[in-house]
Amino acid sequence: MTKAGAPATIKDAAANEEARGSYWKVTDGTLEAKTVKLGPKTDAEKAADEKAKARKKEKESAAESSASPAASPKP
Repeated sequence: MTKAGAPATIKDAAANEEARGSYWKVTDGTLEAKTVKLGPKTDAEKAADEKAKARKKEKESAAESSASPAASPKP
């Protein structure tokens, strides 16, 4: 658990505070928290998100440009 990029405990959580994280599904079907991040995103997290968006956009552009042209119907 972290808050503003620093280690935190459940006592550091506040009502109506932003929270995000990840989880995994346990064999009995329940969900178990893997990471919990409290508070707004840090500058590093924002930068990583922007970088990921840019990579995704590049990938999509590459896929569009390498796609085979559609076959035209023969007259």
